[in-house]
Amino acid sequence: MFRHLTYANNTTGNVNDEADLKKNVALSHIERHRLAGVVHFAAASAIYDLEFFEELRQTRGVAAWPTATVSSAEQRVTVQGPTCNSSQITGWYSKDSGTNETHRESVAAAQDTGAIQNISSSPPAIETSGLGFRSSILWESEWFVNSNSSQDFIQLVREMAVGDGDERKGIPSNCSESRIMLWHLDMPKHTPEVEEQETPQERSPLEEDEEDYMT
Repeated sequence: MFRHLTYANNTTGNVNDEADLKKNVALSHIERHRLAGVVHFAAASAIYDLEFFEELRQTRGVAAWPTATVSSAEQRVTVQGPTCNSSQITGWYSKDSGTNETHRESVAAAQDTGAIQNISSSPPAIETSGLGFRSSILWESEWFVNSNSSQDFIQLVREMAVGDGDERKGIPSNCSESRIMLWHLDMPKHTPEVEEQETPQERSPLEEDEEDYMT
């Protein structure tokens, strides 16, 4: 089944704001129509591990997995994902091959917005491409039912991912940081240059007659 959704809002912010708006429209549609299944925001440029979707089907709450972004322009690889005890998520990490830095943050620190952060590197952002969840939490989970911001579904998903509870699970089942489940290729966009060609000027009938007369 395929559904194409549109929205009337015009966004004047950055690309990430528009992406979140589109995701909120999709999640609102899923919540309104009680569409059962597992939600994952896929990208056309993403490359998946062969066992990814089989693991994703087992999701009962929120699932997270390691993702990597390869930048050909900057010649660097950034990796982020969950840290786990067995398959239960205990925190988050990010690695940057350009700086050789690794940042780790526990769930408790992620929940504490007033915590002092490591000034040498920023805390790992929770990318939605590294998250999946059972759609029923949109209308059953206390995170959504008791929320005062029912329209900002995607932000609530991020908050739930760093929350506390047994419904959060790492993928793959052993939560290995060395096994990347999803790759992004950050390729520079190429805009072909269009060569301007001179448009031949139209000649009047008089000019054509003069040329015929001269020949």
